[in-house]
Amino acid sequence: MLMLCLGAFAINSYSQIQTPEFGKGIQILGKDSSYYSKIGYRFQNLYVGSWTINDGLTDYKASFLVRRMRLKFDGWAVNPKIKYKLELALSNRDNSGGSGPEFRKAANIVLDASVSYNFYKNFTIQFGQRKLPGNVERVI
Repeated sequence: MLMLCLGAFAINSYSQIQTPEFGKGIQILGKDSSYYSKIGYRFQNLYVGSWTINDGLTDYKASFLVRRMRLKFDGWAVNPKIKYKLELALSNRDNSGGSGPEFRKAANIVLDASVSYNFYKNFTIQFGQRKLPGNVERVI
């Protein structure tokens, strides 16, 4: 916890935090414009309620849980042409791993982790794991 507080103090002393409108995340820009970072967070809750119908509504059961919880980091470093993106799944229902023996039921926490370099006009090379633009399941 102490390291987290010291890290936040160090970032604050060498950068300026912009106050954008609600829903745009926390944006950090270096005083010398050598880096930019945007931190976003979102979550989705789920309520499940059920009744048993016999002679009336009986045996009510309810549960609340966090269905999705994600933490997103993106920005650029050194040069606006070098961009990075990191998206983490933090809830138990969102970071399921594989069921096979090779996965050992490990959690899949990292959803996106990539670095891209725009080397000429509209030409960009990307490295890492990232959702595809047409993947409707991940976009929704």
